Amino acid sequence: MNSRIEIETAIKQLPQSEAHQLLDWLQSYLDDAWDEKIKKNVSSGRLDKLIQREDG
Repeated sequence: MNSRIEIETAIKQLPQSEAHQLLDWLQSYLDDAWDEKIKKNVSSGRLDKLIQREDG
């Protein structure tokens, strides 16, 4: 399964309960990826100006 279209087709064939489990997993995966991105931005100083503006 290499393309988005193949993945979409496979998802459409899932029973609804499994599709919901996949949704839960995907949301958790995206949440974790977002958290990691924010951590990297904070540690690299990319958010310093924004943080200073909010503190000020």
